[in-house]
Amino acid sequence: MKTLSLNWLTKMDCSKSLKIISYLFILNLAPFQLQKSNPEVAFHAKQGFIQLVIWLLIPYALLIPLVGWVLGVVLLVANIALMVAGIYSVVKGKNNYVPFIGKFVEKILS
Repeated sequence: MKTLSLNWLTKMDCSKSLKIISYLFILNLAPFQLQKSNPEVAFHAKQGFIQLVIWLLIPYALLIPLVGWVLGVVLLVANIALMVAGIYSVVKGKNNYVPFIGKFVEKILS
């Protein structure tokens, strides 16, 4: 019987997975709990947390007629684009700030 080997799974792979999870909605809270001491994971988790807050604000924006609808759609599209930018940064192995919110995150959540 052949056994499953997980030798290919290194600490870096796990760290990269946690960085990607940082940008995925409510799953963003997992990297905070699993690797609090890793500064690279924390960097991406902080940016993902601000995006989570934006996701939670979108339904409230949609409650406002006309202006809220436009604002909600703009926030939705922008947040998806920022999520993709963050994940792309992780896949490329860089710690780039997510546009528009990256510098803000460092000031607020430092």
